[in-house]
Amino acid sequence: MQASRPLPWFRGPKLGPFKFRDEANRDITFLEHLGGGVHAEVFRVMIDDSIYALKLFRFVHPTMVIQPNVLRDGTASIEDVINQNDPFHCECRAYGRLKEVGREDLAVHCYGYVLLSRRHEHDLAQLGFTDWDRRDAVKDRPIRGIVKEYIADDGSGPFTFEMLPRMRQDIIDLNRLGIVVWDVRADNYRAGRIVDFSQAHTAPHMELDWNSTAYARSQVMDCCVRDRACFDDMIEEWNENHPDQKFWRRFMPNLAFGQRLRDMTRYRESLYRQEGAKFDAAFYDWEKKRSTSSSPRAVQSPRSDRKTRRERATNGSVSKKRNVRRRGRRRGTANHPG
Repeated sequence: MQASRPLPWFRGPKLGPFKFRDEANRDITFLEHLGGGVHAEVFRVMIDDSIYALKLFRFVHPTMVIQPNVLRDGTASIEDVINQNDPFHCECRAYGRLKEVGREDLAVHCYGYVLLSRRHEHDLAQLGFTDWDRRDAVKDRPIRGIVKEYIADDGSGPFTFEMLPRMRQDIIDLNRLGIVVWDVRADNYRAGRIVDFSQAHTAPHMELDWNSTAYARSQVMDCCVRDRACFDDMIEEWNENHPDQKFWRRFMPNLAFGQRLRDMTRYRESLYRQEGAKFDAAFYDWEKKRSTSSSPRAVQSPRSDRKTRRERATNGSVSKKRNVRRRGRRRGTANHPG
């Protein structure tokens, strides 16, 4: 089976297939195993005389990537769960969004997805990689992969102190584009760029639906601010390991202080709204594709949006009254010539 159309087959962003120079042969040379985890294995490969990082995904069962009650209660179908939460589809949707809005600078570059042939699988087996968690429902499906920019390990670590301000802004920009990375940690950075979207939630997504029937509003809110909390945890670890290069621009206030308060609900809301709208990902207008090369438009929470509508209505009423007065004065002047 050859990759021929964008994936996944679901509403929202999609990722197109990698373009081989020779589509008939689609040669991939596996050079080195770079690492792996629960969801995937990553290899340094050569394709068409160029070096890439190829991430190959296991076949994850739907119950591993979603709360069991969502399937049990029938609030989401198996297809919806797979299309939104399968690690391969998570990466396709996140990279698809970055490509459609022209913000591929927010992560390591992606060149498209591939579907491996039996020949490729034989080459992997020769290297000792044979277990891809294929169950009966997917036993005949090809291994799926995503081709990314290869960044060699130069010994400097996943990022440097100078990169931290830009990395912090990248998190803000990703959230504004309807992407929650979900797994923000040092191991998922290379040269200060995100390399892993295997758990990303990209709008439209059931956990980013403000009116979701599957998830409580508080769960949607938690999802929206997760990246910022995880970024702070990563920075805290950085500061402990680099006492001479501490980074102080945290997203969240002191959690220990909040835990001493009686009204945790009020603290939670103040935590979320500390720097304005924190729910950008849930309110991203995914149906209106637009370039965000300039500063993204701030997204308001429902409460602030209602306030804005009231202000507009009030201003509109005042303007109408002023116009009526002006028309009255003009009519009065016409009846009394000077």
